[in-house]
Amino acid sequence: VDDNAGPALGLLVELLSNAPRLRALNISSLIYKECPPSALLPRALVSSAWRLEDVSVSFINDDDALALAAAPLPALRKLVLDTYTLTAVGIRALGAAPWPLETFEFMGCGADYRAAEYGPAFAALARHAGLRELRLDYFSFGTANFKAVLDAAWPALRRFDGSPPRLDGDSFAGAPQLEALNLSYTSMDAASASVL
Repeated sequence: VDDNAGPALGLLVELLSNAPRLRALNISSLIYKECPPSALLPRALVSSAWRLEDVSVSFINDDDALALAAAPLPALRKLVLDTYTLTAVGIRALGAAPWPLETFEFMGCGADYRAAEYGPAFAALARHAGLRELRLDYFSFGTANFKAVLDAAWPALRRFDGSPPRLDGDSFAGAPQLEALNLSYTSMDAASASVL
C-alpha cells in the first residue's frame, strides 16, 4: 500500500476494520524518501480491533512511534520499520512498548545516528526480553553506539543482522543463545575475529 495515497488509504483502513481476523499489515511507501511521514497507521491501530502479529511501516516519525507504542497490540511479534525520520525519542518509545516482540527490523534509509544518544536508545530494545531476531541496517551508527547495542543483555536473541564497524571482547556477551550473524561491512581485524 502506498501511504502517499491519502484519502484512498483512509478508506482502505476503514474497509479493513471489517476484517477482525487481520494478523499482518504492511504499509510501505512506493516513493522512496519523498513521501511525508504518515500517522495514519498508528491512528488506525489505536482504534482497531485487530490482533496484529506482524506490522511493517515506512517513514514514521516520533509522534507516530509514540502512537504506535501506545496502540493495543498485545499479540505483536514482528515489527519492521523503514524510516529515516525517527529520533532517539521514538526509538526509546518502541523499546518501552509492552509487546511480546520476537523480531525487530530497522532500516534507516541512510540516516545519521552517530550521536551518542542513539546507542542507549537502540540498546533499550533489549527490554523486549523475548526478542529473537534483531536487524539494524542502512544507517550510520558508529562504533560506540554499536558497542552499546552489542553489549546489552539479549537473553533470547538468536539472530543479529547489522554492520558494526568492529567487534570487541564484550560483543554479544549478553546474547548466549545467538545462532546466526550477518555482519555486512564489519572490519574483521584480529580483535574482531577473536570474538567469533
